[in-house]
Amino acid sequence: MKKSFVALLALASLVSVTRFALAADDISAHKAEVLSEIDQKIAKMTEHRGCVNAATTKDAMHDCHEKMKSWRESEHKEHLEKRRARIDEKIQKLDAQKKALAPK
Repeated sequence: MKKSFVALLALASLVSVTRFALAADDISAHKAEVLSEIDQKIAKMTEHRGCVNAATTKDAMHDCHEKMKSWRESEHKEHLEKRRARIDEKIQKLDAQKKALAPK
């Protein structure tokens, strides 16, 4: 009984250490992705600033606004698609865990 408890404790600690290591790798990949998105937003805002600065008429300002608006909408749609994919992945992992824990 004591040996199985010690083995279970060792296995639990190994799993937690492994998850921590995976989480550290995941954060670096996520961090790189977020920084890339920030750089893209800065570039787009700089482009928008230049467009507004160069505009001489109300119609030109409107065109700048419409270009920026369409970009924001497409970025938002892409963000939602990525979020949906992450949620679906989590659901699949939970389903797999549930099947593994189900009595046989």
